[in-house]
Amino acid sequence: MHTRWRRGPVSAGIAVAACTAGCFTDKGPGELTGTVATTEPASTSTTTTLPPTSSESSSSTGGSTGAPDTGVAFRLSTLDIIDPHFFLTNPMDPMMCSADVTMGLNTVVNNDIADGGFNLVIYFDELVPGAEMRLFQGECEDPGDGSWWTCFKKEGIQQTVFDTEEVQDAPCREIDPLVFQPVNLPMISDPMPTCVRTSPQDFSVAVSNSAGPLFLREAQIVASPDSTTDPTTIPTGILYGFLPKASAEDITVEVPLTGPVTVWSVIDVACVDAFPEQLPSVDVVSIDGTDATGAWIAINFTAERVFYTP
Repeated sequence: MHTRWRRGPVSAGIAVAACTAGCFTDKGPGELTGTVATTEPASTSTTTTLPPTSSESSSSTGGSTGAPDTGVAFRLSTLDIIDPHFFLTNPMDPMMCSADVTMGLNTVVNNDIADGGFNLVIYFDELVPGAEMRLFQGECEDPGDGSWWTCFKKEGIQQTVFDTEEVQDAPCREIDPLVFQPVNLPMISDPMPTCVRTSPQDFSVAVSNSAGPLFLREAQIVASPDSTTDPTTIPTGILYGFLPKASAEDITVEVPLTGPVTVWSVIDVACVDAFPEQLPSVDVVSIDGTDATGAWIAINFTAERVFYTP
């Protein structure tokens, strides 16, 4: 069970007090993906998504019967962390923030996506309400002529499986505005109906090649495709969930001119006076009866349709 607490300095203080009696510890990917993710070797995969024309569908390879699959795949084309913001502190004075590096980190990630270096794929097994959705890292190739990219799932990489629902009436997202900074709320994507929403669950998701996956709690994905019958893009999407401190401390990112830092060290900073609209970012939630310190995270994304093959 998860209980949300309002973001703020009081919550952060309670978190410290709670840890004196025993802190929440996150076991990492084994704990978060054991029941929601599956690893499928390429040799046993039976899923094939083919181009949507009869002539192209009949030319499938690998022993397929040539019948087109009912699935639809999208590759994330942009990904931006909106909340919380990330800050570097002065090594000589931890109470002083030297820079807000959120925009810079988002730029690095999106350059990696544009170059094909980082490929996150969303796959729906059918274009029907409630269809199963999968999220995984792919190997993708840009044909260079403006047509759809071609992707396949990386061998041995775990994928997360979601139950979904089709939402006809707003709001599509189920965020609690109290856990995000008011100044950032207008920038958090708000997909409009008709949209697809996953059920809340715990799962891991990679957001770049340079850092380990984020192990999120009570997380959801909401997306509004441009069509419910023949979509080509997801112009508006959002991923949000709770990132425990225990997980964020294990994720290291390389910051230019600074070197490696943990994700938690750029979230939990003490220089509130310099950025009062963005700090503090620390929250506490109750997870299975244990108070867990962490931060709620909101990530905007867009996606483009791709040809997907095993």
